[in-house]
Amino acid sequence: MDIPISESSVTLQLSLIQKRCRELMDDSTDLQLTLEESVADESGSDPYNQHR
Repeated sequence: MDIPISESSVTLQLSLIQKRCRELMDDSTDLQLTLEESVADESGSDPYNQHR
């Protein structure tokens, strides 16, 4: 049974995400994103950490 893309759950989820994004962008409050420093993995199991 083929479901049209317009009726798929992926399309429904995408439309909900887009709606929420529009709501957040239209919100009058001043939202700011910041980056936080990650906690260092001391176990040495991170293959991308070159500072061992």
